[in-house]
Amino acid sequence: KPKGKIVNVDYLNQKLEQLSKEKKIEQENGLFVVDAKKLGFYKILGKGMITRKMLVKNALVSSKAREKIEAAGGKIEQLANIKEAENRDVEEEN
Repeated sequence: KPKGKIVNVDYLNQKLEQLSKEKKIEQENGLFVVDAKKLGFYKILGKGMITRKMLVKNALVSSKAREKIEAAGGKIEQLANIKEAENRDVEEEN
């Protein structure tokens, strides 16, 4: 099971500008590109609001976070092994 930091969409929403200025994230086609592996977290939960469009890479994303990211015009890019881990997490929660 992955270990590491878990963040909420609210945290990301608040930090996007700062992370962009610090060159820790890039902007591509009007989206903030959030690479979880580069930023040191592995999962995004849905607490809070999101007002910015972002492309999330290399992260597990809860269903609530996915809804909020996509509703704000963002996208989630997941690798197959991350998708499998997400399914295991869901099974363990139930």
